[in-house]
Amino acid sequence: MKQKILYLLLSLFLMSSCEDDFKYQTQNPGKGDSDVTFCLSFHPETGCSLGDTRAAKGDAIREIKDLFIILYDQNGNDTGLHYYFEKPDTTSVPRDKDCPDEDSPTTENKTVQAKVQCHIPYGVYHIYAVANMGNLAENEYRSYIAKEVDFKAIRFKWNTKIPQNNQMSGYFTTNNTEYIRDAYGNYKRDAEEIVIDKDVTSLHAWLRRAVSKVTVAYDATNLRDGIFIYLKSVSLKNIPASCSLVDENVPEGENITVQGEEMKDLIFDGDAIVYETREETESDTAYILAKGHPYINGHKNIHDNDAPAMFFYENMQGTGEEGKATDKRQNAGKGNTIAYPNGAENIKGEGWRDGKVNGTYVEVEAYYVSNALGNVGRGRIIYRFMLGKDIITDYNAERNYHYKLTLKFNGNANDVDWHIEYDEEDAPGGYVPDYYVSYLYNQPYIAMTPITAIIRHRIGRNAIQSAWLALQSERLSRCALSRTTGILLVRMPT
Repeated sequence: MKQKILYLLLSLFLMSSCEDDFKYQTQNPGKGDSDVTFCLSFHPETGCSLGDTRAAKGDAIREIKDLFIILYDQNGNDTGLHYYFEKPDTTSVPRDKDCPDEDSPTTENKTVQAKVQCHIPYGVYHIYAVANMGNLAENEYRSYIAKEVDFKAIRFKWNTKIPQNNQMSGYFTTNNTEYIRDAYGNYKRDAEEIVIDKDVTSLHAWLRRAVSKVTVAYDATNLRDGIFIYLKSVSLKNIPASCSLVDENVPEGENITVQGEEMKDLIFDGDAIVYETREETESDTAYILAKGHPYINGHKNIHDNDAPAMFFYENMQGTGEEGKATDKRQNAGKGNTIAYPNGAENIKGEGWRDGKVNGTYVEVEAYYVSNALGNVGRGRIIYRFMLGKDIITDYNAERNYHYKLTLKFNGNANDVDWHIEYDEEDAPGGYVPDYYVSYLYNQPYIAMTPITAIIRHRIGRNAIQSAWLALQSERLSRCALSRTTGILLVRMPT
């Protein structure tokens, strides 16, 4: 039988977004065989800017360690055509000028590319490629590949060793720039029908990682003077415990069975970056944020591709509605008040987790100190933000994305785009900052401080150092409030 050469350019790019129409081919492929050359590479992560550590470097998952290619017929049945390549030779190449989403921000300028060869008979196929999962025709997944629908639903478990969560998948199209998304911008997961009937044919398969990653930056340029944020950690919460190979991954907060093991489909404590383990205001100066020190370690942008990042499996929770409980903003877009005050993490009322209780979210823990006039206080503070493709209503944390969050502190460090839980310390006493009082001839100086606990004794003030005459102590009246504001008056003698 006459041999023909068929070049299938399998570009395993970890994907971006693009919208093109499928171009189905209907001709009869006839009979024959082709020697097929697959050129494999993967696409840069799609960038999505949103406004001692366990985290891996951001480029921890970028290798093709093995490759499995499988062909299904038009009815979704396994054709028996399987091709497995262990440790294929790879090279690093610049980002493909034809890669989808050329206008979308990415953090990877180079991709990994490999070439392999197969022998394929003419036919009409749905062709998939899977990386870093071994030979699916022989390992624990072999019973799931007989039908295309079962193959796409294959599930694998989260591994606390981040680089082990390196599963990738994709399918072939007839155009190396063709990457299909639906009306909501989500990746279409049904493979195109490919007709192999020519001497030379070029096909591409855009591979995507099952994981996405998050980097978090901080900006304190708009803080008021006298306010300090002592960063302690940033972590992911509510991450999927498993992921589907191709299908959308939609955990529902229930028990599931993965590889014969019954398990919860969500893990509450996910990946984390720990900045400081000491208590309260004991902190490395690199992780103290203030108006005069607005960025971690002086760096404004820590979203570089190799920066420490937190990884998680895809979690598609749909979209919410502006102005309702599923609006991510604390004020739901209405003024400066909290729209759903009973939706805090410890209350679980309306608005709890923005009405998307199975969504994955970021939690930043810090210690808050304010010496600002009229806002004196201190205590543990937590900022939370639900992941998705925007900061208002999208809760689709899609695979192969780099989510770039910036927590921008405004005023008293209360930004309504993030949910805030602030536990002011309630130990008996008050928190009085040190005040320098310049010479004020016959004028009062007013300082304000919050006082916690019931006050049963008079409160006085003392001048630590004075170059003037001895000052008489003035006292506050007795009160019986659980929390009040004491006003200390200092009047210089005439």
